Amino acid sequence: GPTLVVIKVRNSGEIIGGYNPLEWRGVVSLIDYDNFGYRCETSNSFIFSLTNRAIPILSRVASKKEAIIWCGNKGPCFGLKDLRIIPSNSYNNIVCESRNYSYEKKIINKEIFEIEDYEVA
Repeated sequence: GPTLVVIKVRNSGEIIGGYNPLEWRGVVSLIDYDNFGYRCETSNSFIFSLTNRAIPILSRVASKKEAIIWCGNKGPCFGLKDLRIIPSNSYNNIVCESRNYSYEKKIINKEIFEIEDYEVA
């Protein structure tokens, strides 16, 4: 079913996340796999920020051919690094990356940051 990700950024209180109508999978076959992972197409995916509740940010997918990336060693990946949970070198920390490649706009003014908590449903 659909995937919803909600992330609380460590030491800032920022709340960000993403939604896509496709099921997220962490392990994929090597068919159609490249350096980023297996690309899934949808035009109904978006990422968001609820940090400023008066003016929330909604960023819809701009490149639907890479809306969702299934990565074997990472958490949910929205676009080509637009929002993805990545392995950390630090034992207890979870890290997230947010750049601007496949979605309309950035949702946070950081590129690499630690996650305090997150939920994938």
